[in-house]
Amino acid sequence: MATAEGRAKAGGLGDAGREVFNDEKIVLVMVGLPARGKSFISHKITNFLSWLGVKAQIFNVGSLRRKLTAGKQSFDFFDASNAAAKQQREDLAFASLQTALQWLGHKRIEKYESVYETLEDDNLSYIKLINMQSKVVCNRIYGNMAHLLVPFLMSIHIVDRPIYICRPAHFIKDPQSLSFRELSGIAEGKEATMLSEAGGRFALRLKELLQREMDSKDGTPLKQLRVYSSPAPRALQTIAPLGLDYRPMSALNLVDSGFLAKMPLSEIKTLMATEWADFCRDPMNYRVHGGESIGDLVRRLSSFVVELERQRKPVLVVSHLLNLQLLYGYVFGHLVTDGLDTNIPMYTVIKLTPTQYGFIEERFDLSDDVV
Repeated sequence: MATAEGRAKAGGLGDAGREVFNDEKIVLVMVGLPARGKSFISHKITNFLSWLGVKAQIFNVGSLRRKLTAGKQSFDFFDASNAAAKQQREDLAFASLQTALQWLGHKRIEKYESVYETLEDDNLSYIKLINMQSKVVCNRIYGNMAHLLVPFLMSIHIVDRPIYICRPAHFIKDPQSLSFRELSGIAEGKEATMLSEAGGRFALRLKELLQREMDSKDGTPLKQLRVYSSPAPRALQTIAPLGLDYRPMSALNLVDSGFLAKMPLSEIKTLMATEWADFCRDPMNYRVHGGESIGDLVRRLSSFVVELERQRKPVLVVSHLLNLQLLYGYVFGHLVTDGLDTNIPMYTVIKLTPTQYGFIEERFDLSDDVV
């Protein structure tokens, strides 16, 4: 069971023509046979919603059962003909619901079995997943939350495939003297649009690393690698030696810095101290005139997260530091503001391999071969 406390217009699941605002809450109940992925899906949903800024929490009936019974149940406990065990299971489910409602700030509810009513399918709001996402059935699903969750649920799977992330190589020009505009590739002159010698070497080492990785995995040809890149010229030049098809995605572009776009990075903290202090106080919502906040960038990246989850082949993502910090935070279930200090060095490739409830991280430092 996953519960979510919606932000403004975070969305409801069951009422057409009605938005769900801050004071409304949603409970997502996972129903299905054992070992069908309910816990996996719950963790995925909770990670995704938390990353988007929606308060979310998992309440697990199985965990409560194991806690109260010291993890000891015979097979008879799950026998449908065992009336006593059936009552215990219902009591545990009800206790989990009570805990979830308390977390959402609701009062405790009474258990009036005598007035329970059986609801037909047509009366219920539900999303039915068959074989994870081989078949998806939606009934009475409305609102912005559903708009986020249905594509997400249609994308997640349990196929083991690594995700590689890295930053674009450096330009010839010193990065600290570049403005945001130049870093995005909107500049004239060779120094602002060509990779440095070290950057060129990194692009070659990146190809060599990925080729070794594909060979060691299962002999997967390098051409099977799915490549996503920022449209910035230095990002495209970083992946050029791969010789593979790629998708430049605007979601992977630098955050829009508005009227600061032409100012060198090294000057922003000193010459724009007030704006920098305002940003540090509320990075999720503060935006300079004409620019984006971190929250804007998260929403921009949300569609890319769905695309990333959908892929069943190895993936390479080449993007800028802040974008990768946010994607890294999603993968490991971090709050956005907690992930802004994540160390993602230049000329380092991070490999993220999915497990049942998370990811395993491995880092390849190529700087010694490059600088």
